Amino acid sequence: KLCAMNACLKFRQEAFLWLTAAASRSSASLGLSRPGPTVARYVQQKQFHAPPWPTIAHQRRLCSSGAKPAHEEGAGERRLNLAKRVQESVCRSLSVEGGNVSRRELQQRGWSPQLLKRLFKKKEEIPLGEVEQGLSLLWASHAPVDSLLGLFDRTCEIHKHRNAYGYWIVDSLYPLGAWKYVTFNQVRYLATDVRDLMYEMGVRRGDRVSIISRNCAEWVAICVAAFSLRATVVPLHESQHEEDWLAAISDSRSKVVFVGNEDLYEKVKGMKERSKTDVEEIICIDGVTGFLRHKEYAFTHRLKKIRDVRNRVFSPVERCEPDDVAFLLYQHASDGALRPLPLSHAQVVCSVLERSLSCSFSRSEVSMSFLSWSEPAGLVLELFCMMESGGAIAMSEGRTKFRYNCQEVKPSVMFTRGDCLEIIHESVMRDSEELVYKFTVPWALEAYEREMRGTPNFVHRIYQRLLQRFVCRPLRKLLGKKLTRIYCVGDISSRSKIMMEALGVQIVIVKSSTVLPIPFLAKSLPQVDVFHPLAGVELSAEEDADQVAPRISISTALATSEATASGLRGELLSDHAVRLLGNVDSEFSLKGGPAVNPEHIESHLKSKDLIRHAFVYGEDQEFCVALIVPEFVLLQETLAHRLGDEREYSSFQLIADDSLRALVTKEIEDCLGSLQSIVKDQRAIPKKFVVLDRPFSIEEGSLTPMLELRRNKIV
Repeated sequence: KLCAMNACLKFRQEAFLWLTAAASRSSASLGLSRPGPTVARYVQQKQFHAPPWPTIAHQRRLCSSGAKPAHEEGAGERRLNLAKRVQESVCRSLSVEGGNVSRRELQQRGWSPQLLKRLFKKKEEIPLGEVEQGLSLLWASHAPVDSLLGLFDRTCEIHKHRNAYGYWIVDSLYPLGAWKYVTFNQVRYLATDVRDLMYEMGVRRGDRVSIISRNCAEWVAICVAAFSLRATVVPLHESQHEEDWLAAISDSRSKVVFVGNEDLYEKVKGMKERSKTDVEEIICIDGVTGFLRHKEYAFTHRLKKIRDVRNRVFSPVERCEPDDVAFLLYQHASDGALRPLPLSHAQVVCSVLERSLSCSFSRSEVSMSFLSWSEPAGLVLELFCMMESGGAIAMSEGRTKFRYNCQEVKPSVMFTRGDCLEIIHESVMRDSEELVYKFTVPWALEAYEREMRGTPNFVHRIYQRLLQRFVCRPLRKLLGKKLTRIYCVGDISSRSKIMMEALGVQIVIVKSSTVLPIPFLAKSLPQVDVFHPLAGVELSAEEDADQVAPRISISTALATSEATASGLRGELLSDHAVRLLGNVDSEFSLKGGPAVNPEHIESHLKSKDLIRHAFVYGEDQEFCVALIVPEFVLLQETLAHRLGDEREYSSFQLIADDSLRALVTKEIEDCLGSLQSIVKDQRAIPKKFVVLDRPFSIEEGSLTPMLELRRNKIV
């Protein structure tokens, strides 16, 4: 019966759309400005809408999102300025020499080969003017918006009935399990119900709503509902410690907490009883099956009560402003404390449009969600970039079922971390004979490296065949033939990179450096003392004689607790954006000398190709000392190219080589010498440095999960 009802409803919708289109064509051919009276009366009487999710029988009209139309006074000019700012940001991020940018550099930054072929034909060196012209051509198809709520509404209008989010379901209809997708319109209807639920629970403008859940369609609906009430979302991951949950919920003063399962509900409920928080409601997301629908705290149970109200009055929708704080992302700072990073609607929209212009995602893309949306990269890259393009996202069930999810979904693009790619190697090892894999892969990878360098021989060609047979074939069977790009956050092992390149999969490394586009900074900011570009964020500009560019102190005023004052240091750029330079807590003072910002010097050192990590320290010392970790992969390649030595050396052996050590030393000395034009006090420049033979890592505790230095641990 359900299938018959869906088929009938779909037929009526298609018939209605066909009649409307036919009436428009006939009116245009007759020179009329509107359809004839018969068709117009039919259109007025019959209004069809897609069934809301998860129930099918329930139908209603959706309230408007409250976004101002494009023709409203000031809206067009604001969006035009946004378009110009994003184009300038994309062009500024390219390292141009002689006014040209290489095709390879654009591909490394995530530009798809199809987009490059369409815009620039087969040119290898592209003038910067043509890049700007190509971005102008692309901008017409992206129609910029000024808030995330407007971005979601525009996507739902364009891609109404396209698949949005997929999930694995096992029920009476599918006892063996099946992948089911919800459309953008169904998520829109769900967001309307969640908005009424939040309004009933007392969520108003400026309140905070926390989410402790894995990626799911309800996650998106909760965010959209919060934005329509001008509330702020505090996303937290399930794998975080309970102390982090309590600190984030208490510091943000969250009024409502949504949790992903019943175990998390019991933990958060216990924290609420033990500690003093502002939490009033805890809702458990019980998924599409509604297995907790008989309990008061269940998500589906509360929504059913909202839908069953007769003569229901929808809650009012407030229009989001670009400078409203959309997300509060809590991350561990260098001192180990949990600190909030506020992201406004304008910041996220600028980042999404900038990435969408270069990556050119299409609506036929399918992604396997393996990167948490509680992180900035997953939030911007996967969730909102795929939403902007109309692509579908399938929710992965975790590491143990990753291989089965890939075989069933067959993604065309993936967003992940470098260490997560090791799961693919484990899956390939299960499909291959372990001994063959163990003894063949190292030589096969070496054969592929020689092939890339242009120095193959007969023996290595045999091993290359073995690579295709025992590695690439199981990989292609696992990932499918549709996978073309992998966006990787953080470092990636050379083995993973070579394997993906052997498959023809493009790997795009997403940098961890953060540039916050502040759209509403005035040009006179260096002359004023305090400016408020974001709600809850305070920027104070100070003229420092030691710095060429003015320094910006960023502090949050989101709560009264001491843990909220983040005290970030930033640099004001020429386009009124702020680049984060470091944390005030990481600053130290030399013995009888000035305060030193080590993260600023470390970022300058890490800009060199041969330097992977840098750590500067000198608390109460006569001078600063730098710990340098070189880029061992580049050292291995340099040794192979210069000396013709193809053997694989360990990191300790590479550092022990006199020629390589001299090369790294010269690179460090040149970099420290260039600091003299930036830092006025010469005591802040490190006088001594030590080259380490192993990198900082998360396992040793010297790096945080966000790949930031744990300064106390290293000291």
